[in-house]
Amino acid sequence: MTAAEGVDVDGLVVLQGDFVLGPVSMRLNAGGIHCLLGPNGAGKTTLIRAVMGLQNRSAGDIRINGIQVAGRSPKVLRGIGLVPDDPKQLLEELTAREFWALTARLHVDAEGRDAALARAEELADFLQFTPPADTISTFSLGMRKKTQLVAALLHAPKFLILDEPRNGLDPLGMLRMESLLVEHARSGATVLVASHDLHWAERFAGHILILNQGLLEASGTVAELISPSGSLEDAFFRIVSGK
Repeated sequence: MTAAEGVDVDGLVVLQGDFVLGPVSMRLNAGGIHCLLGPNGAGKTTLIRAVMGLQNRSAGDIRINGIQVAGRSPKVLRGIGLVPDDPKQLLEELTAREFWALTARLHVDAEGRDAALARAEELADFLQFTPPADTISTFSLGMRKKTQLVAALLHAPKFLILDEPRNGLDPLGMLRMESLLVEHARSGATVLVASHDLHWAERFAGHILILNQGLLEASGTVAELISPSGSLEDAFFRIVSGK
């Protein structure tokens, strides 16, 4: 991996009504799993949208694998996989396979689409998800989440973003998802997960970022953030309470 791989954010500022995000500067190394934590309203979704180029910013520089993000860029978006926190962010009139085919058309050149759809079937099989012929509108929460996971991974994105990906999954589904994320990071991709589950983040993530009231209050490994006798939960509440 080269120094250009990964995600670099420098001095990002977003003004959204009365809410101000930033300035935020951070480095997400390729090959790592990074967990973004923060209370409700901290700005996690705004930060994710800004990094993707989907949110107007007032200042700052963003680079994904060395490519500068300047607004909504098809080139940048093609290399990103996203699992949003809202399970309804799916085209509900489509079947799962139709949704994956559409995702492949948006993210993969024509010659690579068959391989991407074959990968989708492999991912679904690993998640123990047999896509029904029914439309997504009939799916349970867990089925929707698995549909989103497959869509986010079928094109082997170099930058994978997941917002509360464990919601709706049963314990086996969670373990299988974790295996996919670890494997994807080991392939050289950058994985960013937003979560409220502090215990899971402490166990799973290699790098923790804590966002509070629009500011990045802490960034480091779990060992760097906690005291010798504490936990990530202790560190989180100490940081967001300002104590």
